[in-house]
Amino acid sequence: MSEMKKKILTSVISIFALIQACPTQSVEPKAKADVSELLTALKAEKYAHIRKGIIELVEEIGNREPISFFVEQLQADNRRRRCKAALCLELLGDRRGVPAIIKELNDTSYRPTTMIKSDGTEYQQGQIRSDRYYAALLLGILGDEEAVPPLIEATRDETINYQAAISLGEIGDKRAIPALRAMLKKYSNQPFRHTTKHFRRVFAGYGLAMLGDAEGLKVVIDTLNERQQDWTIRRHATEALGKLGDKQAVPNLIAALKDEHPNIRVSAARALGAIGDVSALPALEEALKDKTETKVNAPTTVSKAAASAIAQIKGWGKTISGLRCWLRADKDVWKADETPTFKADVYNDGAREFYMHQGHELCELVVDEQWYYWSINFNGPVGILSPGQQYNNIWISLEKYWQNNQDNEQLTLAVGKHTIRVVFVARPSVENSGPPLRVLSNRVEIRILPTEL
Repeated sequence: MSEMKKKILTSVISIFALIQACPTQSVEPKAKADVSELLTALKAEKYAHIRKGIIELVEEIGNREPISFFVEQLQADNRRRRCKAALCLELLGDRRGVPAIIKELNDTSYRPTTMIKSDGTEYQQGQIRSDRYYAALLLGILGDEEAVPPLIEATRDETINYQAAISLGEIGDKRAIPALRAMLKKYSNQPFRHTTKHFRRVFAGYGLAMLGDAEGLKVVIDTLNERQQDWTIRRHATEALGKLGDKQAVPNLIAALKDEHPNIRVSAARALGAIGDVSALPALEEALKDKTETKVNAPTTVSKAAASAIAQIKGWGKTISGLRCWLRADKDVWKADETPTFKADVYNDGAREFYMHQGHELCELVVDEQWYYWSINFNGPVGILSPGQQYNNIWISLEKYWQNNQDNEQLTLAVGKHTIRVVFVARPSVENSGPPLRVLSNRVEIRILPTEL
């Protein structure tokens, strides 16, 4: 494989780069169009964790017609290759894809494997389980209702029922509720030492919760709160709550920021970021002090997870050299005779120290994409914004002293909607270490009403 292709496979998908990387010069126009269509579809976030393997298969097309190529791969010895080809067929609008994946879900027959047991013999059951799990995963991603009956049947199979439960929830067909409740009942009231059964119980609850079943959400929350439970099971529950996005879980996730296990604390912070409830901000800001590093899985710290969650919730502006700004209005609707006010936070997530004024008089405003500056001389105090430090609740007021950069006209807000952004200027504290940085906030929309209604 060329260096260019290796780089493509390890970076974010760029559809145009990928099309150029594949040797398509002699491909017919229809084939080119199909490959382009396929790569465009794969850019969707739901394909992120399987995308690389699919792209590797796409690169093998060469000058062949895509549909014919993928149909041929449905007979490959490697069952995952069959499933990848079937997924590609579906994304190209060929309805042979889902039935082919269902066939692999149901197939328990012998197949070639590279999995070897400790005694040197083939690990057939492990290979079969892995292939069927992958089929169940793809069926959930595709979300086709044709897959519901076979996935319901798969909830009775302990080798893959946890993924079947997840996929049923993702498809969103309420026909799955009785089967998921039966699965949940089967794994309830088990001793904590039976971790695999609790693992399946969590995902039965997760599937039910995705289908709007209150019992399912309760099971997932209760699992998080079961301190006697194995921490890995509780982590799965925590991550599931983040994916569900239900604000009922927020108090429990806030409590989990104090859990004894750092992986639970990290997962709780990430889940709170995914849910996006501002009520979690005080607890997450407190968690910024927690520098504990996780000991298993990808190493990170609670502090980093909390910082990322805060950024998600706040909807910060674009980060520049580690600096970012979050602006919010004190209220969304103002009367014409009122002066709109805002609060801003500036966070330094980088490695350098900066000087920065905290007065709005030394900022710039962007109002309806027009730039404004403060027209009165002002010498305010300069603060030092160190790495990991944050300035909170900087007051911003749209007073009459703001003037347009182009014609020096005074800022006036007509009745109607307006978008506001603020720009802070930060200067590196080390001399000659770079120019001042302009840190632009997120956009905030406000509405101005007539004084008398």
